[in-house]
Amino acid sequence: MSDKKVRYKAMVDIYGGGSWATADTKGEAMRKLKKEIKASWSHLFKVDEWLKSGNATCGLWEDMGTDSHDDDVFIANVPLI
Repeated sequence: MSDKKVRYKAMVDIYGGGSWATADTKGEAMRKLKKEIKASWSHLFKVDEWLKSGNATCGLWEDMGTDSHDDDVFIANVPLI
C-alpha cells in the first residue's frame, strides 16, 4: 500500500487554453482554480459574470503528481461555484 497522499486537480479549458490548480481537497482546488482563472483570463472576458452565471464547470481529477495531465484520474465534471 502506498503512503502517497492524494491530491486533487481542478481544471478548465478556456478559449483553447486551460487553467488548473491542485490542492489537498477538491474544494480548495476549485477555489484556487477560480483565483487562477481571474488572474489569467480577466483581460479576455468577464470572468466574474461567467462564474456567477451557473454555466461555469470544471473537471476534477486525482492528481498523480507528475508534470503530465495524461496520468491523472478523472473524477467528474462539476459546477465551478
